[in-house]
Amino acid sequence: MARDEELSKHGIRRGDRRLMADMNRNLVFNVLRTGAVSRADVVRTTGLSPATVSAIVSELIESRLVLSLIHISEPTRQ
Repeated sequence: MARDEELSKHGIRRGDRRLMADMNRNLVFNVLRTGAVSRADVVRTTGLSPATVSAIVSELIESRLVLSLIHISEPTRQ
């Protein structure tokens, strides 16, 4: 068996894991391209876990492929 074809402890070939990670990254990126959405929106849209979405979004922000916008509400006037 070639090194890339070694099985992980979960029975998934290492190459398959990389492919799955790339597919998840592309899925998240495509959802983000549709407009400003929250990480929770991405979780609901993709069905990925919050931890996976958070890790992917952080990676995309770090690589400057997406921007993180923080909404700060204005204080209410009385």
